Amino acid sequence: MNLRELNYILIPKSLTHSGRAFDAWETSRLARLLGPLLRVLGSVTSEGIVVFVALLISGAAGIDVRYSHLYLVFCGLFGLLMSALLLRPIARLDARLVDVWMEHSPRVIAQEALSIEVAIRNRGTRPISWIQVRLPFLPWDAQSLRPPETLSSVAPGETRRVNVSLKLQVRGARTLGRFSAGSIAPLGLATGNALRTPPLQVTVLPRVVPVVLPGGLALRPTVGGTGMGARSGESFELLGVRPYRPGDRPRDLHQRAWARHGVPMVRELRQVMVRRACVAVDLTQFGAARRRETVDAALGLAAGAISALSLGETGVELLVLGRRVLHWSSGIGRVNVELAMDLLALAEAVGEGHSGAGGAFEPPVFEEWSMLLTISVGLGPSPLDGLAQGSPGVEVIRVGVVQKVPASTTFAGMVLAEGELTGATTVILGDRT
Repeated sequence: MNLRELNYILIPKSLTHSGRAFDAWETSRLARLLGPLLRVLGSVTSEGIVVFVALLISGAAGIDVRYSHLYLVFCGLFGLLMSALLLRPIARLDARLVDVWMEHSPRVIAQEALSIEVAIRNRGTRPISWIQVRLPFLPWDAQSLRPPETLSSVAPGETRRVNVSLKLQVRGARTLGRFSAGSIAPLGLATGNALRTPPLQVTVLPRVVPVVLPGGLALRPTVGGTGMGARSGESFELLGVRPYRPGDRPRDLHQRAWARHGVPMVRELRQVMVRRACVAVDLTQFGAARRRETVDAALGLAAGAISALSLGETGVELLVLGRRVLHWSSGIGRVNVELAMDLLALAEAVGEGHSGAGGAFEPPVFEEWSMLLTISVGLGPSPLDGLAQGSPGVEVIRVGVVQKVPASTTFAGMVLAEGELTGATTVILGDRT
């Protein structure tokens, strides 16, 4: 287990993964009772924390007042800290004249830096001095890469921004809490009232495993007039116009060409031949939820395969079996990779208390598909094993992702360890040598 995660074992996950839990806590009876005390304690700056630690050390070392004069240091530090807390109202910010908000990307790849800008706008007539931005209470998988700087001043009518960098490890839709900004009170040991931003909401995408399709991989073209082609407008290609012949469809008549030539003219169409593939991920293996890294590696491999297929002008269909059945069809283009990544970010493995995927599982039709790539967490039997049965000509590639490659296995496909996927190794799909 991750040591940082173990350090948070007594903290409810709802408080570190859900903004609603924070809102519920703030409106609870206990929060209303302890709110004033918590706000005062939370206003202490990093310098104030150093003074407080020195206060405790001097108090413990100077407990014997007959042989030590350290109690005088304790009294001085205590008076300094209490004076800073009593002077907090001087640095109070008027919420009607100061606006605080965040600007950030709605998506970030796991273990990569998320750049956040906290903007502060002064709509008053007097400048604001020494503005400090504070981070929310971060979960175990979030790490601050760049501590926020302190703004010396914000002039009237001016908007200044503070850049903060965070790194998140756990995939999914995340809500991390609220950033706050406050003016530092005299003595520099505490801040005034804090103005807070809306909760930080971001989707953490899985890391993409590099995938290469070998040149000899057979991806037969299929007719684009059915399935996805009918939905995306790619089913037919216009070649031109020609005179009407008996048997032509009336809806193919071209009125302008008819008026120009004086005889009925129709559009001549040709069915487009495209290549399509299906990427199916099975997260229903027993104990799959116990290894978060293995599940993320399998989803990263699926993301890499979709990216490689899309770059090759291949339409992709994604099927994920987990706690919920996720099914998505795309057209051809780079934008479809981003939509698939959003879906993969929401996939959840089935825990030990569940027997299988939630929801109805309807296998896709493979009459018009060129390739089937199945990715399973584990090497046991999978509901995806018989998807392409009865569909001749479909290239089937099966991949099993495990934490450690067993010494002997009868798995009919490629076996990849978690470390191989999360590293810089490029996976070659279809290479059976």
